Amino acid sequence: MHQQNIYPAKGVHSNYHADKNKIHFAARIETFMSDPLNYGDIVMFGDSITEQGGDWGERFGFPFIKNRGISGDVTEGLLLRVAEIIYYKPKAVYILIGVNDLFNPLLGPFYVRDNIAALIQMIQEATPETAITLQTILPTAGTEMREKIAATNKLLKEINTLPGFEIFDLYPHFADEDDLLLPGFTHDGLHLTEAGYELWTKLLKDKITVQASH
Repeated sequence: MHQQNIYPAKGVHSNYHADKNKIHFAARIETFMSDPLNYGDIVMFGDSITEQGGDWGERFGFPFIKNRGISGDVTEGLLLRVAEIIYYKPKAVYILIGVNDLFNPLLGPFYVRDNIAALIQMIQEATPETAITLQTILPTAGTEMREKIAATNKLLKEINTLPGFEIFDLYPHFADEDDLLLPGFTHDGLHLTEAGYELWTKLLKDKITVQASH
């Protein structure tokens, strides 16, 4: 695989990207091309919830932790751009994706599960030394998404865990007693406040520190 071929070509996007997100997807790919990964990085791989975390290297105290979040991205979007992960063979990749798929009435929990399972298989087969952590989908503040997210997370937890792959159950740390996103962790019912990012960082800190030190 040649380095020039590891990013989606201009105009390539998911059919499930909203029009405004197609533009942002292309812009983010341009950014990634101008600031590519390095071999042995740790990668945060996802949608706007990951992208809005900003400089994950600064958050964890290791400069080689890279942000590969794209606002509005969907599971198919990660499949379209997984070649960058495969090419650079990161030390670890942390995946959080699926909520934008679930906002689409045409898609559902099994679709999300199948795409994520395919994504994990592709990474494992191409770069088996890369540790993969799949994070469960976070709650939202709206009851209309509650059952879909719960059903999807249940399916994600049933994905076969192979060496180098594990599930990190992020969801319960952010959910209230009604399985809705705690108000202090969101500013719009979906995206996280700084307090939310601080909790997320705290939850992963020990695990990432061990990985970064090897």
